[in-house]
Amino acid sequence: MAGSAGDKKIAIDSPDTLLEDLAENLNQFDFVSAVRAIECRHADKPRQGAATRLTDERLRLSQRPSTAFMGTALDGFEIRERKQPYRLYCNFMGLLGTNGPLPLHYTEYADQRARHNNDPTFLEFLDLFNHRMLSLFYKAMAITDPALNQDRPDKNRFNAIVGALAGLEPAASNNRDCVPDFAKYYYAGWMGSQAKSPEGVSSMVSDYFDLSCEVREFEGDWLDLPGDALARLGSADSATQLGISVYLGRRVWSIGHKFVLSLGPLSWDDYLSFKPGGRRGRELYDLVRNYIGDEWAWDLELIIQRKEIGAVKLDGRAGLGFTSFLAQDRSRTEKIKSVKISSRALAAAVH
Repeated sequence: MAGSAGDKKIAIDSPDTLLEDLAENLNQFDFVSAVRAIECRHADKPRQGAATRLTDERLRLSQRPSTAFMGTALDGFEIRERKQPYRLYCNFMGLLGTNGPLPLHYTEYADQRARHNNDPTFLEFLDLFNHRMLSLFYKAMAITDPALNQDRPDKNRFNAIVGALAGLEPAASNNRDCVPDFAKYYYAGWMGSQAKSPEGVSSMVSDYFDLSCEVREFEGDWLDLPGDALARLGSADSATQLGISVYLGRRVWSIGHKFVLSLGPLSWDDYLSFKPGGRRGRELYDLVRNYIGDEWAWDLELIIQRKEIGAVKLDGRAGLGFTSFLAQDRSRTEKIKSVKISSRALAAAVH
């Protein structure tokens, strides 16, 4: 696992590398990246500024007394004994110095006591306030920064914010299907739109699986008529008006409720992953269902490169219509073959 501070990469799973990097190359870190790196190293501890007990904080924020105009935000980093917190010296938001609220003679007094009399009492007293102010400053940035929130996924407030935009209540939608929650937040712009479009389906599917995707609308299909819609002799219902509302048969042809989702051309391995029971097939069904709901019917058309289709072997693994095809003519010039799968078959494999 690796994190980054500016352009510099640090190994946050190696304590020695992290601490040595901070101590030796502090000028390559800013305040936020330095505190964040230590937070990631101690992920089992509360975030900086959020601990209820002082012993839970692994970092103390301090200020060195100086009347100089500092050119960097950080002035030093100390590694103390194992059970003692690290100490990071900052040049901003402190009580002392040229930018501090206290008169300069307090800075001179604190420096003299600590340097010449070996008495850091006054400095340590002021650091009580410095540490708290800097910790709250970092906390304010951490709770409003999406990247810093992602360091603690269980407390990521942006999941709830973005999920609300997409109409997803986190408590009800967490890990409820095969599509990762983070993917749903990523597609919140499409998910949250009340108008569902072919472009929305094809864009999400194409981006999620990194495959070419096309949506064909107005696919014809038979709809079964409910029992109360069937015409019966002797009924006074308006459904028995000859030439107006009488249908011949128990089902009607409709082209307004179904579409075809076409993927490909696919390799053989990709094709197998999309067939009913395949991992990608489950993800595809859940992704499309999250977007359009259960109102629309759809079929999945998988376009396979014909050269990827092998000969049928009697080994018990061939599935007629899915992994084997009758009367394959090698002399045929078509380069692709398509297999259409109903979304109902994908749904049955998911559930």
